[in-house]
Amino acid sequence: MDLSLIGTIIAVILTLMVYSYLIGDNPLYRLAQNIFVGVSIGYITLVVIYNVIVPFVGRTLQDRPWLERVLPLLALLLGVLLWFKAARPRNVFSNAVLAIIVTTGAALGLGGTLVGTLLPQMQATMLTFSSDIGSIIGNLVIIVGVIVSLGYFYFTAKPDGTRTMTAGYVATAGRWFMMVAFGTLFGFAVTSFFALLADRIKFLISPGSLLL
Repeated sequence: MDLSLIGTIIAVILTLMVYSYLIGDNPLYRLAQNIFVGVSIGYITLVVIYNVIVPFVGRTLQDRPWLERVLPLLALLLGVLLWFKAARPRNVFSNAVLAIIVTTGAALGLGGTLVGTLLPQMQATMLTFSSDIGSIIGNLVIIVGVIVSLGYFYFTAKPDGTRTMTAGYVATAGRWFMMVAFGTLFGFAVTSFFALLADRIKFLISPGSLLL
């Protein structure tokens, strides 16, 4: 039998097993879920071994300056020490490695947020006005939306704990702008989900997939 045909049959069976959750939690759905998790973990493990670890060891063993050999070995040692956390959660060495990972990730995340999100947003807000009335209105909406949305997170209050009237109006406008933005994103997400659902249903009722 053709391997592509076998793959199609397995895909149809697994799809029906996943959709069986619509009638309630059942063993077929849990089996499909476990298969998906197991296959994903196995695939990721192979990718890490052959695309990360093997090339990493090969580059380390090459004839290179001693510093370029020591640094990869140090990174490998830190990775090995991190595994001790599974056996002893309060291990000093694994906690130190985890602290290095968290602080480095926080620093990279902060830098990425500033360079990749905040600065481009500031640059996108600095718009020029043209003679087109539609462009002018759109640019004004963007500028006002950014300002009032940032104003929503301005929590400075009076000594009695209340906001000024202006700050309250700005925060309310910012909340409405964010609600519209989140609603739009949610609508796009739902539309994408329905598109995927329609594509999967088309796959199930296709004569070729069902061997008719």
